Amino acid sequence: MLVSLALTTVLVAVVPGGRAAVVHAQQPPAGPPAPLVERIREDLARRLGTGPAQVTVAGSTPTTWSSAALGCPAPGMAYAAVETPGFQVTLDVFGQKHTYHTNTRETFVACLDGGAVPGPQVLSAGGLIAGLLERGVRVEVADAYAQLAFLRADGTRYRLSGAGLPDGTEIQLYDYRDLATVTADTARIGPDGQPTSGPVAWARPPRFFRSGSVVALTFDAGQPLLAMLTELLGEPFAVGA
Repeated sequence: MLVSLALTTVLVAVVPGGRAAVVHAQQPPAGPPAPLVERIREDLARRLGTGPAQVTVAGSTPTTWSSAALGCPAPGMAYAAVETPGFQVTLDVFGQKHTYHTNTRETFVACLDGGAVPGPQVLSAGGLIAGLLERGVRVEVADAYAQLAFLRADGTRYRLSGAGLPDGTEIQLYDYRDLATVTADTARIGPDGQPTSGPVAWARPPRFFRSGSVVALTFDAGQPLLAMLTELLGEPFAVGA
């Protein structure tokens, strides 16, 4: 005979009149609901410029967050200080791990370095290029081997046009394979765009952006490009004088 174990706990309580009543207390779910997991996979795929089929769930840990921020607050946002049950979900894409925090129903947040990643923001060079294409930008490779001595990632220089960008607009993208290395490399770039290893004689003031595994460099100060890069990557972390 097979015995099925339900996800409920049976409690016996005494109600007025001395009668015993059986109360079924629902236990927390073992993992986030399937529709929520699919939305998370689709969100990460968009941010990385890949397909949801390439995103796998590496693990899920039940967690009670201390507030509605789900353990990953966005800068400048206020959250209700109420305990919120949910999950920490780890996703894997080609060996790279990414973390999402959720509640038990439908809310999730992409979490990077302890902070929430804004909705439009991407996390890789592929995601950035996909985001630019969606905005009507034409993207072509200008140099497949752009290198900077103080960055330990292969770089590619792209030429952009369309969507209000003047012809000749360029960006350099450096796509890393792990977050620890990109975090260490960007920490060695000062807010003025100069690496701590020694000064660089930039022909024009550089602007460095970083989101997830990608570092973007541009010497273009045009507002259309800067607005798109800020939307997709966040504010620049270094701006040359």
